Amino acid sequence: MTIRSLSQSIFLAAVLLCRSEAQTAVDGNQVRLLAELHTAASYSISQADCGKLLSFSSASPVSIAIPSAIGVLPTGCWLDLQNSGSGAATVTPTGVTIDGLASVLLDPGQGLHMVFTGSAFLSVHSGGVVWVNNVTGTGNTPVFSAGGTSGITFFYTLSADVSSSTLTEAAPGIYVFAITQDSVGGHSFAWPPTVTNAPPIDSGANDTTYLLCQYDGTNCVALGNYAAGASVIPGITIPGLTSGSNTLSPPAVAGTNSTTNLAPNGTTVVPNACTGQFVQAIASDGTVVCGTPAGGSGDSPATQNHGLMFPIGSVGGSPLTTSSVSGTLTVPFGCTIAGYSLAFGSGDSGTVTVKFWKAATGTQIPVNANSISTNGVGIATGTAVQSTNTSDFTTTTVAPFDLMAMAVTSVSGSPESLTGVLLCNQ
Repeated sequence: MTIRSLSQSIFLAAVLLCRSEAQTAVDGNQVRLLAELHTAASYSISQADCGKLLSFSSASPVSIAIPSAIGVLPTGCWLDLQNSGSGAATVTPTGVTIDGLASVLLDPGQGLHMVFTGSAFLSVHSGGVVWVNNVTGTGNTPVFSAGGTSGITFFYTLSADVSSSTLTEAAPGIYVFAITQDSVGGHSFAWPPTVTNAPPIDSGANDTTYLLCQYDGTNCVALGNYAAGASVIPGITIPGLTSGSNTLSPPAVAGTNSTTNLAPNGTTVVPNACTGQFVQAIASDGTVVCGTPAGGSGDSPATQNHGLMFPIGSVGGSPLTTSSVSGTLTVPFGCTIAGYSLAFGSGDSGTVTVKFWKAATGTQIPVNANSISTNGVGIATGTAVQSTNTSDFTTTTVAPFDLMAMAVTSVSGSPESLTGVLLCNQ
């Protein structure tokens, strides 16, 4: 007579009960369930897999088929599926459903415990929410059945105009609609009444409109849509705050390095429309006004006004002579001379004529031979002058790091100081 422990007796009783109920049995010599690792991109489940843990490890998407479950798999057959790879795994039975759905998508790290009832599979998910794909049949009044579960992509191909559609058994959560035109295209589509903020779908042949929506218990509120296909330029449409919509589109030509930025309030779209210009203003609808800080038109280039200063002498110092020359100024940027101003120091009077010298960057400061003045400019009356007349200059172009100076060529009276300024626009 064999003496068994209580735990052994309970285990044997459980095995006998499973066999009596025609469930998947555990062999008397087994102390653990069988586990198999598969690395192929496809697998077909058979009766031999009942009672196993099947782990799929692939960097590519994996297709797991369950062919003709009815008549092949015994009632009560159970199996565990695990996606241990980095690619998504899709489980698709033939002739039956999984929890009422045509297929189930397992993301990396997710698992699925399935039991065959004889006419369908019931399952328990693990590793977080499982996203499923539900392929909806054709027709002009499709029903998108969620089966009380969120996280579903509804695929639908238009072969004719759809006058009405319905979303049923929705649960709070996220849904995706993928509505595709057939090879003819041009078919209209009426969204389910409970799908709000939905835009018209793209009409191009074979084009697909993807819609993401959040079901709140009453309506599935569209969060954005994206059209893809040979007949469209891809873009994402975002519903407006109260009405209308905004569309984010890529550059018309790939590789142009164009960028798209959000406006400061985070609700409008601002194109990169002010290359080489100032952004003067951003309207509430996202319209950009480009141009000069002073209010130039959107077509005007950005302009920065610089004053290049050339002081000579000092108040209370020696009177100016025709040998008086300012210090040398290195101009660190390129600009265009657009005018000049001259002013005596306090208490000075008389007349004066000056010329401007300019030499290219290097090791030599400018001298008289480097003059860019023809006759020179000066103060003939009063004590100051401002002018935008540049006709006396032989060139108005100043290159980055050019060296410049101002020299007195004639003077009357006894002025002791003079400040010259060139207006130079960048």
